[in-house]
Amino acid sequence: ESSYERIEAVLWAVGDNVNIWVDDTVAIDWDFECDGIIDVPSLYPSYGFDNCDLQTIADIVDVNIFPNLRSYFGDESDENGDSKVSVVITPVLNQMTRGIDDDADLTLVGSYADPSIDLTTYDPEDNPISDEQEVIYVHAPDPFGFHNPTALTPISEYTNVNLGTQIARAFFRLISYNQKVVLNEGDAEETWVDEGMAALAADLVVDL
Repeated sequence: ESSYERIEAVLWAVGDNVNIWVDDTVAIDWDFECDGIIDVPSLYPSYGFDNCDLQTIADIVDVNIFPNLRSYFGDESDENGDSKVSVVITPVLNQMTRGIDDDADLTLVGSYADPSIDLTTYDPEDNPISDEQEVIYVHAPDPFGFHNPTALTPISEYTNVNLGTQIARAFFRLISYNQKVVLNEGDAEETWVDEGMAALAADLVVDL
């Protein structure tokens, strides 16, 4: 709540409803045709993480996650008018819990969305962390614990389950904020309620 970190990210996958960006510090390979042959390998070991994994997730978001959650809970806002949500994969989330006692309940910040900040106007003094758009931050794959040795995230587990689940959870928070605050000019939902409903939202779409 008292600090933020500015990152550089590259657009790696585009869907009808989502743009997926990856933090520059995350190793990822280019496979132009998605034929299993890496055309441009990362400068650092990617352990099999490539753009095709992310395009598959973008397709799942378009076909399953967003349409179904909208039908259950309503629409998200569209502050910047691009009809898309940005998903930013960054190890900053992995690192937030690094060093926390092993007995702590929180081992990893899986995803993060703060529409109260990101949907308001950027101001270098009063609101320096606004992205002025709908944005979801998601933790990065970390199979060998480089970013957080107590919260390993294997590539296969990340691309098959974790990423879609975390996008669904944070997308619900965007919907909740739009329905309660933007459209009805009320207060944001209490955090514990949003967290519970976000978990339900992920359960509703992950197995579809």
